[in-house]
Amino acid sequence: MSLFVLYTSFCGFFRAIGHTHSLATALLSLYFFYVYCTQYNKAVSSNVSKLRKAHFTAPSSERRIIMSAPLSKELQTKYNVASIPVRKGDTVRVVRGNKSKKNGKDLKVIGVYRKKYCIHLEGLTTDKNNGTAVQVPIHTSNVVVTDLYMNGSRQSILNRKNRANGNGKKAALD
Repeated sequence: MSLFVLYTSFCGFFRAIGHTHSLATALLSLYFFYVYCTQYNKAVSSNVSKLRKAHFTAPSSERRIIMSAPLSKELQTKYNVASIPVRKGDTVRVVRGNKSKKNGKDLKVIGVYRKKYCIHLEGLTTDKNNGTAVQVPIHTSNVVVTDLYMNGSRQSILNRKNRANGNGKKAALD
């Protein structure tokens, strides 16, 4: 229902019962406050400060899941998995960000720092004022995984998340 139709119907109703125009406006604003400001799940907070606190004080096990990156189109069709947590030994392509001068090249992950929510890539460094080279931190949302480091636990994760088996989030929606 459009805003104008709702407003005119409120005004007509309140004129019929003899109340003022401002009462209709007040009730209309209450209605829109209720529609746009109510939560769907009362068990989960939508307070921004609480969300930030939960994010930055998350344990390492939750940070691993947060630091997932999407797979390339070839790997998505091969494994039927959309994203996976990044680990040391994976090969990724930086697709966003101005810090990286090697956009579009495949680089190997040499370190995953969960405390800082960043990964370090082989060959991606910058020079400090004193001449020493330091790694450039990249967030996992700015990369796409192009090759996976495989071991037994990684294979079991891919099997569990495989959407063709009826597992995963998108398979449940289909």
